[in-house]
Amino acid sequence: MSNPQVEEAQQRYFVMLAARAHEANRILSAAIGETVQPVWKDAPEEQRDGIVKGVRFLYDNPGASPASLHTNWLKDKLANGWRWGHTKSADKKEHPNMVPYEELSREQQMKDYLFYLCVTGKCPELPRNESPQVYRCGPQLVNAVARMISDVNGNVSHNRILINWDSNRGVDWFKGA
Repeated sequence: MSNPQVEEAQQRYFVMLAARAHEANRILSAAIGETVQPVWKDAPEEQRDGIVKGVRFLYDNPGASPASLHTNWLKDKLANGWRWGHTKSADKKEHPNMVPYEELSREQQMKDYLFYLCVTGKCPELPRNESPQVYRCGPQLVNAVARMISDVNGNVSHNRILINWDSNRGVDWFKGA
């Protein structure tokens, strides 16, 4: 038997987690030189709904991984008429990440890891990178990411990690870069 008030509270929580993961994705996109998506409140409804679906997927599948998160995203996109394209185009329903997880660049895989971390508070081991990339960012981003990694490794509660991450809203991540 479902309780509408519990379902509504759960949905609000999922939206809050989705907004955090979206902001983290925006930061990573800027760091790797990609076009940055609009802030959460200005993002298209279809995009916000898709991100919330990703949160729900992780909630409903506690054994999921960043790779299975991508696979789920890919299935959802395909079911909604999206296909592979050189550049992302919502109008044409094309996206360059419409490929199996293993074929994604390391930077794109990092987005799935970051999403997973923002939602679950867990940081699975990242695949090894034999030729590390250097990205332009300021010390604020380095400190925020270092704190998040430290918090995860130090068994800080998921709630506290998210509160710490939220305290960084509005920071100019590239100042001083």
